[in-house]
Amino acid sequence: VPQKRFRLFVVATLGENGFKFPNSTHAIKQEWTLFGKLKPYTTVGKAIEGLGKPEIKTKNGYKRTDSHVDPTPNGDRFRINGVPEGSYLAAQAGLLPPNQIKGLTKKDTTKFLRTSRYAPSNTLRGGEIFFHPFENRYLTPREYLRVHGYPDDFILKGPIRGRSGRVKNLDQYRQVANSVPPPLARLIANEIRGYLCQKSLSFSVTN
Repeated sequence: VPQKRFRLFVVATLGENGFKFPNSTHAIKQEWTLFGKLKPYTTVGKAIEGLGKPEIKTKNGYKRTDSHVDPTPNGDRFRINGVPEGSYLAAQAGLLPPNQIKGLTKKDTTKFLRTSRYAPSNTLRGGEIFFHPFENRYLTPREYLRVHGYPDDFILKGPIRGRSGRVKNLDQYRQVANSVPPPLARLIANEIRGYLCQKSLSFSVTN
């Protein structure tokens, strides 16, 4: 998953704990060179390549149903225009006009963040949409899906972008950001399945 995403998973077992979480599969390039067995992290550029230009909203809405659509307001295009690839808007304080920075401070390290083609993304979050590495627009919901490890045949439903955090009307960006990346879920599920099968076999033999 081309994303720096730190999350806690708890697996509760009865009695002696023989469950083990999956081993790491990827690492930063330096670790990969040092240990030899781990693959280098997938990058944002690699994840979103081949999607082509997204559809821009018209007065009739969107025609595409694959969520590769661009809802970026013009004001945000103006603000992100001054952000270098891999950096964020507040870091440009003093370099850009005040109307482009507005009320941001250097603590706002994730707001108006432009991703890098050559590195994993920061953690996708429901309330903030990251920007394309070199185009002045948001990442599309489809690009979010790619960064989160979803296959291209996975279809999202619901509004493209919204202000509400209610589950009933959850927008597509929040749906992706709030979910567990499928490759990670698959790895943990496989370990749990193996653990349960081992316990079931042990129970049958001893009884």
